[in-house]
Amino acid sequence: MTQLDTNAIIDKWCVSCGPCDYGLHEFACTCVKDDHRPVILDLAREIDKLREELALTKYPRYDGDFIVLGPQIFTDDGGRVINWKGQNYVIQENGETRHIIELREDNWVIMHLLSCRPNLFACPFNDAAFNIKPASLLGKYYCDLSDDGELVLGGAV
Repeated sequence: MTQLDTNAIIDKWCVSCGPCDYGLHEFACTCVKDDHRPVILDLAREIDKLREELALTKYPRYDGDFIVLGPQIFTDDGGRVINWKGQNYVIQENGETRHIIELREDNWVIMHLLSCRPNLFACPFNDAAFNIKPASLLGKYYCDLSDDGELVLGGAV
C-alpha cells in the first residue's frame, strides 16, 4: 500500500457543509457524493500497519540520549551504565575481581564484574543490594555475599 495523503483526505472529506450542518441537506448540500468506503478501508489498513510497526519497535528504542531496553530498564548510548528499576549498574572493565557498591544518599550503584555481563540481572548481588539502607554508610565499598545471600560490605575503595 502506498502512503496515504492525509491532507488530501482531510481536504476532501472533512469540509464543513453549511446546509447539512443546519439540517437543510436537501436544498443546497455541498457534501462529497463519492463512495467513502475505499477511504475508510485505506485508513483502517494504515492504522493496522502502524500498530504492527509499533509492536515490533517497542523495545529497544531510542528516547533522547538513552536506549529503552524494556519496561523499567534503559541504558546510555554506549551501554556503559544500565538502569533497572531505578538502580544503576556499571560493568567494570578494569580487571577487578570483586563487586563494588557505591552507596549514595537515596540509591546505590553496583559495579559488576565482566563475567556478570551475559546474565547481569541474574547476578545475586542485585537482589541482595535491594535490602540495604544506603544513607548510613555513604561511599564506595568492595562487597561480597554471605552464605545466606546477604550483602556484606568490605573495605572502602
